[in-house]
Amino acid sequence: MRSIRITVGAALTALALVGALAAPAQAASAPGSTGSSVAADLAPSPSATPVPGPGDVPPLDVDAQSGAPTPPPSDVEFDLGGLVHGTVSYIDPDAGDIIAAPGVRVEFSLRDPESGEFSLVATATSTSPEGALRAEFTTPRLAPGDYLVHYVAPSGATVRNEYYNDAIHRDEATLVAVTAGATTELEPTYLEPKLYWITRFGGADRYAVAANLSLDAFGDAAPVPVIYVASGESYPDALSAGPAAAHQNGGLLLTMRDSLPDSTRAALAELQPQKIVVVGGVNTVSDAVLAELAAVQPDTVRIAGAGRYESSRAVIDYAFCGLLPDAPRDATPCDGGATNVFVATGANFPDALAAGPAAAHRDGAVLLVPGTASDLDVPTRELLSRLGTLNAAIAGGGASVSGSIEWWLRQLLPGTVERFGGANRYDVAAQMNTAVFQGTYESIFVASGEVFADALSGGPVAASVDAPLYLVQKGCLPESMWRSASALDPIDIYLLGGPNTLNDDVARLKYLCR
Repeated sequence: MRSIRITVGAALTALALVGALAAPAQAASAPGSTGSSVAADLAPSPSATPVPGPGDVPPLDVDAQSGAPTPPPSDVEFDLGGLVHGTVSYIDPDAGDIIAAPGVRVEFSLRDPESGEFSLVATATSTSPEGALRAEFTTPRLAPGDYLVHYVAPSGATVRNEYYNDAIHRDEATLVAVTAGATTELEPTYLEPKLYWITRFGGADRYAVAANLSLDAFGDAAPVPVIYVASGESYPDALSAGPAAAHQNGGLLLTMRDSLPDSTRAALAELQPQKIVVVGGVNTVSDAVLAELAAVQPDTVRIAGAGRYESSRAVIDYAFCGLLPDAPRDATPCDGGATNVFVATGANFPDALAAGPAAAHRDGAVLLVPGTASDLDVPTRELLSRLGTLNAAIAGGGASVSGSIEWWLRQLLPGTVERFGGANRYDVAAQMNTAVFQGTYESIFVASGEVFADALSGGPVAASVDAPLYLVQKGCLPESMWRSASALDPIDIYLLGGPNTLNDDVARLKYLCR
């Protein structure tokens, strides 16, 4: 795993090495997944090399810095509150001068002393008279308690958002104690140029990449609840496996048909899964490999069907309903289920791969369909009924998933049916992530849109930290991808695959595709 630090400034097409910048004193770590019992530890190297980064790309029609709309007022009642006062400035990256920073939104989230969860209860906006070196803000009255303070720069600013006190990541923030009837003075805050930590997960081959990813994400949580094992040579059976593994708080490793790679075997020994789920029939994972996996963990099961679409349904039934392939099935709602389902063609892999983390964000499944079909077959209709599905999202345009299938979904489901299309696979992934991941996200994952294996194993890892997965070309960033990704205001960018899959121009965020 190799990391570099990218700072915003120079144009994408004009990179030059700059002088050394101080690395953060503390290694950054990705946030934990919402609702997941497995903690992920995806830490960029503290010895990363600083280079200039992405240039000026027109922003999306979303607020790239401010994130989600301000929520309605909290239920917290303020009988006698306290105030918080502070100042915020920019640091000029060229001259090092201090410049007042008006228009910064300062968010105050109250910590629940029992659950430890934070709820956004108030915001303040910095203002400054002309010529002032610092902009000031004062909160409305706040209930006594401990607050997480987040500084959000105005849209289009090239400075980073940060937490009090000089923390990039939320889990590094210093909480602010508010006392009834008193004013708490904060230390001055200086917003610095925006930066990205670029971390590459590589390996000798796709099996090693998958192993390195899963070990980094789930190794500290061993024994993990479940590991899915799928073919690294053929994608169809495995496309539904990533979201299934994410739903069960587990990871995904890859195997060859007739032999278990050493890297996969070593990862299993370290992860100590409580269950192994083999995805696909004997044509993709042989009985000999199944037996070898069962020797590692006796609780090993094979989930397969007579073709990619039946296999997709079988994986979803197992992960979301607890049904084995030989269990009787009908339209009766199962225990568990999935209110959200992402529908993608099984004829190709990119749309389904990008849909995996998006589906996991909504705790949903990825269902493969024969995209050119004129209707939705009976087994698929029964599955949607069994799952209690309310909403569907179609990954891909009409050439990938037909309008007839969309029509059937609208007739069957009581909720919403949305379609994420685009001119190509990169646009589809970007449009989907823009719609699903609202607000700001500390981490994003980037994989090849031309090779399936790295994105396949990276999906559950992205899901474990509630992060989107974007697809790129080998040597450049699709413009739609960067528009969407930069709007999320990420800090950590994880590249899935070695230089043969994503070259160093991608690692340096150097070029937009033309």
